[in-house]
Amino acid sequence: MKAVVLENDPTCPLARVEGPMAARGISAEIVAPGEIGSLGEPSHYDLAIVLGSDDSAYDDSVSWVPEELAYVRRAIESDVPVLGICFGAQMLARALGAEVRKADAPEVGWKTMTRAEVAAWMPPGPWLTWHQDTFDWPPGATPLAWTDAAPQAFSHGRHLGLQFHPEATAEMIEQWLQVDRRTLALEGVDHDALLAETRGQDRQAGEAATILFERYFDQLRA
Repeated sequence: MKAVVLENDPTCPLARVEGPMAARGISAEIVAPGEIGSLGEPSHYDLAIVLGSDDSAYDDSVSWVPEELAYVRRAIESDVPVLGICFGAQMLARALGAEVRKADAPEVGWKTMTRAEVAAWMPPGPWLTWHQDTFDWPPGATPLAWTDAAPQAFSHGRHLGLQFHPEATAEMIEQWLQVDRRTLALEGVDHDALLAETRGQDRQAGEAATILFERYFDQLRA
């Protein structure tokens, strides 16, 4: 299997997705937003993965957002599974016809999800949430997990949207904290407490992420 990976921000790489992919023989072609036009059709791949971004999936004033949205829509039309994480989940939701918008308040922190019965295959967390946008459940989608603040995971056929960040390592999150320290303080988030919790959760989060991605990829291969 070969996956095209839309890496929208270098601070949001595959990270914990890589191990389960490699273990199942799934290769990755990493593509930056400005390179989407050179890809050809999504049907050249077995899987499309859309990663995070500080931009908004509803903001068509960002030069590459309409192009990426069109690519995800073509992937859906071509029956190419799409795995979207955070921004990628919002882009997948939009491509499936849902509204994506700015949330009433950012959701940043480690959260245990409420899971639907059909989502027993997904570890309950706690998972890291880090987003300021949100979306409605797409038409025809199966809600899998949510918090009091927002939808967190859905499936639509073989497509999977994850609003939370199972891919993120402690090193990645520490970088995000450094960049956003002032913004987080303005939102009432205790930077040092979140960093300490992140380091404490890192091992468990890595194990849970491995289970989640392995089970999803196994479903695609079944």
